[in-house]
Amino acid sequence: MPAVTEINWPVLWIVVAYLVFIIAVAIYAGRKEKSMTDFYAAGMGVPWWVVGLSITAATMSGWGFVGMPGMVYQTGWAFGAVIGVGASTGVVLSFYLLAKPMRKCAEKLGSITIPDLLEMRYNSSNLRLIAAIGILLGTVGYQAAQYKAFANMLQAIFPLNYVPALFIGVAILTAYTIVGGMKSVAWADFFETLVMLAAAGFAFFYGMYLCGGLTVANATLAAKNPDWVKLIHTQGGPMTLMAFFSVFLVLGIGYLGQPHVMTKFYQIEKKIGLKWACVLACVTFLIVITAYYTGIWQRVLELQGKTPVIPHADLAAPIFVAQQLPAIMAGLTFAGVIAAIMSTSGAFILVASSAIVRDIIQKYMLKGRELDGPTQMKWSRMATAGVILVTCLISIKPITLVGWLGLASWGIYAATLTTPLVLGFWWRRATRPAAIAASLVGLVGGIGLFTLKQLKIYTLKMDPMGVAFMAAIVVFIVVTFMTKEEPNAYWD
Repeated sequence: MPAVTEINWPVLWIVVAYLVFIIAVAIYAGRKEKSMTDFYAAGMGVPWWVVGLSITAATMSGWGFVGMPGMVYQTGWAFGAVIGVGASTGVVLSFYLLAKPMRKCAEKLGSITIPDLLEMRYNSSNLRLIAAIGILLGTVGYQAAQYKAFANMLQAIFPLNYVPALFIGVAILTAYTIVGGMKSVAWADFFETLVMLAAAGFAFFYGMYLCGGLTVANATLAAKNPDWVKLIHTQGGPMTLMAFFSVFLVLGIGYLGQPHVMTKFYQIEKKIGLKWACVLACVTFLIVITAYYTGIWQRVLELQGKTPVIPHADLAAPIFVAQQLPAIMAGLTFAGVIAAIMSTSGAFILVASSAIVRDIIQKYMLKGRELDGPTQMKWSRMATAGVILVTCLISIKPITLVGWLGLASWGIYAATLTTPLVLGFWWRRATRPAAIAASLVGLVGGIGLFTLKQLKIYTLKMDPMGVAFMAAIVVFIVVTFMTKEEPNAYWD
């Protein structure tokens, strides 16, 4: 069933005007892109304040604005709290542990992707291939989450069924991403984060007001399910103590393996701006994550009998925004969320297509043979279109909620990439066999455990990606001490 039966015209015009503006930004930015460095790393010429806000937008995405409210709607305050604290911790750690090493590698050795870094650090084309495959597989789930989120947002504006809304959203995303490249993503992130800051803050306090205040809202939730107001669930809810720890591990420490965020460090114009970009990203992210709790307000209003029960948890935020917020704020919120989905989707698609063109075709299959600028751009845009097509087909009937899809993909990145990245740049003793073994354990183990959970065979209390991530860390340390240190371009 469509989410609405008639069009809210003021909301529609605000959204359309903003989308036209964002696409114009993409077209303008795309005019100067002539190589893979321009397309995938924004020419390393983005101001620090744009990078800071871009990181906030990339971290939130459609997962944060649609998926997380849906999970909070189902489970209460706990998921929003652990993910908010975990991801904000990850922002700080990523700047402290990876920003300068990554920028150093970009300037010294010409790396523009995460697999670039790993091959350079461990002198292993096989590790590059494993990392590229992990990025592609993670992108499948994350993009499915983004596309579903986009379709759900359009359903709250137009009287559309899911599949037509999905195809419209994908068409917009395709034009935006292929034309603009990473520079357009960075500048779109900047503008949309400004919108999201206003929209999220307003929605949080206005929703609390509609529910009668925080005390009344919590009493209403507790009367229905005591777990909904607890940080650790004790009544059979999914956020047990072990689940809390594993989700925090994946989202906090595992944040350092998120390629769509880490590649932002390549883009910054001057290294001196990294510390200020970190402060800006942390502050703005902590404000924007209040959008998670539109799921709380929607649930409370339903329990109070003030609004009908929604048909699906992923519609919690879209329906709340469309039906409860004033038209101008609803329009701005929808515009900001859709733009967040567009830019994050763009970042993910470009990271995935760079894995195909740069890391698999050029560096692995062609053994590093250089391609001229026009050929680079042609292959980059073709790979981008291919990634969009595959993930769109998967999104027609996704296996689970947007939030769970995003969390699974985040976990694939964390388990596959974080350990060799962080330990490789802070532990000179780290070896090539250890990095390969850890990445394989994280990738295969994470996907395997997630599949078992979906088939209802997996019974451990921890998040499957958290288990895979911890296994990868243990394997990396053990194999490092069992093997001999080798020279590498970063340390030597």
